Amino acid sequence: MPAGVRHSEAPIFMVVGEDKKGEMVNYRVKGSMYIVDRVFNRGVLLIGVGATQRKVTIARVGLNRGWVWPWQKDEFVVVN
Repeated sequence: MPAGVRHSEAPIFMVVGEDKKGEMVNYRVKGSMYIVDRVFNRGVLLIGVGATQRKVTIARVGLNRGWVWPWQKDEFVVVN
């Protein structure tokens, strides 16, 4: 995240489940990274309310399920 975020409101993080409902989850910040201690396929960062709300959707691509070789890694992309 940009350095300016440290001095403004922090976004909430929601994991979007198979039922398309969001569940707010905790995260921690390490340097410029947000770390979520949970496995998820799709998540949303939300900041602000109403017309000024901003949203970033993060989705896993590859969707490896179960055991994978060490060189096979899932990747996350920003959808919007």
